Amino acid sequence: VHASARLLDFLASRIDGVDDVSGKELLDIGAVWMAPAAPPRSTRGVPRGERARRLTVKDAALALEVGNYLRVHVSPKRFPAAYDVDWRGCVLVNGAEFIVAHKPARVSVVPTVDNVRESCLAMLERELGIERDTLKPIHRLDVGTEGVLVLGKTSAFAKEFGDMLAKRECTKVYRVLTTREVPLGIHVHDCVPAPSGPRRMLFELVENYNEAEEIAKLRIRDAGERGGESGPQRCVLRVLECARMTDAANDECQYETRVELLTGRTHQIRGQFAALGAPLVGETLYRAPGESNGDDDVRMQNPDERLGLQASELHVH
Repeated sequence: VHASARLLDFLASRIDGVDDVSGKELLDIGAVWMAPAAPPRSTRGVPRGERARRLTVKDAALALEVGNYLRVHVSPKRFPAAYDVDWRGCVLVNGAEFIVAHKPARVSVVPTVDNVRESCLAMLERELGIERDTLKPIHRLDVGTEGVLVLGKTSAFAKEFGDMLAKRECTKVYRVLTTREVPLGIHVHDCVPAPSGPRRMLFELVENYNEAEEIAKLRIRDAGERGGESGPQRCVLRVLECARMTDAANDECQYETRVELLTGRTHQIRGQFAALGAPLVGETLYRAPGESNGDDDVRMQNPDERLGLQASELHVH
């Protein structure tokens, strides 16, 4: 900010097509951030008052001063499917310290950097009359994925359940839709971040392994939601069932596979199934070996796209 001004006036003077109405819309959705001065890239050790904070409509008349830092996401990522969902009907359990809900596809679990309104957390809080920013995410599901989601109402529960996931005291079972069959049993891959292109992981099949040893390692190694050792990450899943689906109206053969997730890595099922030659229906980021043309052939999913992946069961031991 190079001159003192009212926030909405500043937005209108600097951004084409923005007036008081559209400026308030950007504030309402959470697409405007401000700090007293340009903050460092890392917030570690930076006092809270010096960090960038998300502005709201209540800040519309905020007086900006010379040197203030302002970040505006003029085209925030939208999740319009959030308005088509019966959110009260999505609630499976509404406990004193937690909520278990069915997450619909095409909606983010948590607010994004440019959209605080159209997320599972925000919509459930609004529908159930819970104070804003009360619900706490404990685990994540991709935007295109649907299924069982546990949210904490208290920090204590969020920590306790997060510890249970990290210690593998919960069993996660997914249903996967593909156009190719996958073998039953344990599948093991190592994954590393892709060096370029869209944010994704690269999965390499581990062919020579001892199944009993791999399962034993999971009991002593952090293989839960909080990552694990540095370097290549070991990814392990168990295919429980794989059934061909019959649909006379569908010329393409499809398979529904029931999978137990034994480790909790980013995009694990998506990447492992693609590496096995069976990308998920709706997959845009991972391809079967030999079927990709490099970074030009892969992309992140759009918010309006579904993925053949459902978090169908969550068992607490």
